[in-house]
Amino acid sequence: MNSHRQPFDGFNKDAFKFLEDLSHSKNNNTKWFAKNRQRYESNLVAPAKSFITDIGQFFNQLNPSIRTEPKFNQTIMRINKDMRFAKGAPYKNYFLIHFGRFKLDSEFYVYFGSEGIDYGLFLNNTIDDELFFSENLIHFKKEISGFCEKFKINNKFSLHKLVC
Repeated sequence: MNSHRQPFDGFNKDAFKFLEDLSHSKNNNTKWFAKNRQRYESNLVAPAKSFITDIGQFFNQLNPSIRTEPKFNQTIMRINKDMRFAKGAPYKNYFLIHFGRFKLDSEFYVYFGSEGIDYGLFLNNTIDDELFFSENLIHFKKEISGFCEKFKINNKFSLHKLVC
């Protein structure tokens, strides 16, 4: 396996076409997926791993224990459903990248569906000694602002909205 990854240069529109095709019930089966696995790998998984690798340093500045390795069940959610609990189609019709420390912790996410991308922040407001995300927002205000500027998301989010 080649461990060298290309720098992140975006996701192409074929990623969304793949998810659109997968969402049709006639395609959401193991036979269709096997024939289209390369589309999945090249249009979603490979760019996701590059994105995670490139942005991981930023998240580690927020908190060194945030998961930033480009691995399934760490930062990349598997597309196949757990068939012990699912009924019907074996695959999810979306793709999810998320950065957090553990299940139910506050996390950043990037959600891909056939319609496009949604990204944001899930904040767990539970009071707990291990859940200190809001403290990091205040402490790393400069770094977060720089990140928002670099990825041109300042016009959609502000630190004020994140902290309030």
